[in-house]
Amino acid sequence: MYIRNAGMEDLNQIAQTHIECFPNSFSTALGVPLLKKFYLQYLKEYPDLFWVAVDDDCIAGFCMGYLLDRGSCNRSFAKHNIVPLALRYLLLLIKGNKKAWKRLKPTKGRKSDSVRILEPEFYHIPPTECGDLLSICVLPKWRGAGIANELISDYQDALRKIGRSVCFLTVATVNSRGIHFYEKNGFVPYRALGDVAITYAKRL
Repeated sequence: MYIRNAGMEDLNQIAQTHIECFPNSFSTALGVPLLKKFYLQYLKEYPDLFWVAVDDDCIAGFCMGYLLDRGSCNRSFAKHNIVPLALRYLLLLIKGNKKAWKRLKPTKGRKSDSVRILEPEFYHIPPTECGDLLSICVLPKWRGAGIANELISDYQDALRKIGRSVCFLTVATVNSRGIHFYEKNGFVPYRALGDVAITYAKRL
């Protein structure tokens, strides 16, 4: 097992890993072709922040993210794939996908509307000093072997080399396993997004 930067040749396995690790997410419902395009945007924009764990040419897990001042690639992904995204979304609605229908509901009044700062220390840090860990996952058969620790360590090292001093990430409040993992790795709760999610922060 070893950790390296991701390459174009990894995109299919990365998409498959995403689907296995996040089976109930809306993004998984988009399917492999769109997931590959999604991760391609980040691989092209932030190649130094995209890491994979490899065992015998098989990807066991990955982590990736972006720089806060330059922003995520979600908007550019949507812009460049508006037609296939619209068609896929329409198909999901026709099939009665609950997560797709939920996205049609008005956002006002949702539990995620309320934002509370939990750790003021990070509030005034400029985006030019920060990175965000967007996703980290390890396939079930490889969990418990310390792979996630190696991935997040290499990701933080990459941020330091770029000159960043703080790493943020957001995790769902129901993800107790993820919360325990991040806190064990030195992240502290920075901001509560209603009752839905928590943004964690760590000085590098």
